[in-house]
Amino acid sequence: MKYDFTSIMDRHGKDATAIDGLGSMPGFTPDLPKEGYDAIPMWVADMNFPTVPTIPEAIIERAKHPAYGYFQPSDEYFDSIIKWHETRNNVKGLTKECIGYENGVLGGVVSALTCYAAPGDAVLLHSPTYIGFTMCIENNGYKIVHSPLVKDEKTVSGGWTTRIWIPRSRQTTSTLPCSAVLTIPAAVSGNAGRSRRPWKSTRPTIVS
Repeated sequence: MKYDFTSIMDRHGKDATAIDGLGSMPGFTPDLPKEGYDAIPMWVADMNFPTVPTIPEAIIERAKHPAYGYFQPSDEYFDSIIKWHETRNNVKGLTKECIGYENGVLGGVVSALTCYAAPGDAVLLHSPTYIGFTMCIENNGYKIVHSPLVKDEKTVSGGWTTRIWIPRSRQTTSTLPCSAVLTIPAAVSGNAGRSRRPWKSTRPTIVS
């Protein structure tokens, strides 16, 4: 099917944080626009185009049954994830025992941290970063060490290492390697459209 990415949906009155939440949470949501101006919901990672039709169709079909009690992920649920990773990422041998259910990305971040660290430990984050990451990390008792990002004029294949500092008394430490080239807004890079300019980190600063 052909997807519609151009039609403007009216999301007012639908409890959309991107629209109805403006001015409701100081420090988190932007203020309401001035009189005569429209709200442009580009401040939050939200989607302003319709969901692919098969998703609401499946939700509506399930909602027709009037009982909404506790649920258990089905084999079909796990099989779909396994197949997606196999066809998309060429992952072989993945089993459902290796898959954990998380109610959102932030819950997954906290669950991953608990595998390597405990409340009171320090976690290195590049700055600026998504406020959801900083909030869920701090709210679960971890300390944040910020490593501010600055422009790097050299052609570098972006990469970094995420580190978790654990007290010596626990005799453990973990390093999780990862790499990426950050996509940054034009307002930051000074270029039209979006830029994939590499960045480098500077001296970390501890947020107490």
